[in-house]
Amino acid sequence: VTRNLIFKNDCICDLNKCYTVDKVIVKKELPAMILGDLHLPDEDKYALKKTEDFINTYNPKYTMLHDIASWNSICHHNFGKALFNAQNITFENACLGNEMKIVVDKIWDLSRACHNTEFKIVNSNHDAFVEKWLDTGEFVKDKTNARLGAELFMDYCDGKRILDPHLPSNFKYLPKNESFKVCDFEL
Repeated sequence: VTRNLIFKNDCICDLNKCYTVDKVIVKKELPAMILGDLHLPDEDKYALKKTEDFINTYNPKYTMLHDIASWNSICHHNFGKALFNAQNITFENACLGNEMKIVVDKIWDLSRACHNTEFKIVNSNHDAFVEKWLDTGEFVKDKTNARLGAELFMDYCDGKRILDPHLPSNFKYLPKNESFKVCDFEL
C-alpha cells in the first residue's frame, strides 16, 4: 500500500494521525480515501469486507471508486469471440441485466455497511465499455441485451449513466473531466 506522506505545517499525517516533533494528534475522520478498482461482480469478497472495515475505522468523508463494475457481459474486447464467450459464460455475465442487478445489490450492501462516507464514482475505462457498446450500436446486434441496451441508449441521450437510477443517496457519479479536490489534492 502506497500512501502519500507530506511534511507540511511542521507535521506528517498518515491515515488518521498527525505526527509533530512532540506529539501525535488523532483525527476522528479522514478527508478522503481512494480505493482500488472494485470490478463488481468479480470482487474478492474477503478484500471487500476488509475494505468496509477500513472505511468504518477511518471514517473518510469521501471514498473514491474507480471501475465500480466489470461489465463483462458487454465488454468490447470479447465482441465476435463466440468460442471464448461460450467457454466463459457465468450467471453474472450471461446478460447485462444479471450483471446490473448483482452490481446494484452489492453497491447497496456497501452503502449500508459504510453509510458515513460519501462515495464518488470516477469515470473509468470499464464505464467506457458501456458507452462504447451504446455509441457503436453494438447493443442492436446483441439479442440478449438489445432491449436493455435501447433503454440505456435513451438514458445516455438524456445525460444519465447506467447506474444512476439505482444508486443509494451516498453514491454519486463525478461528471466526466470535472475536478474534485480534497485538501488541495486532485482526486
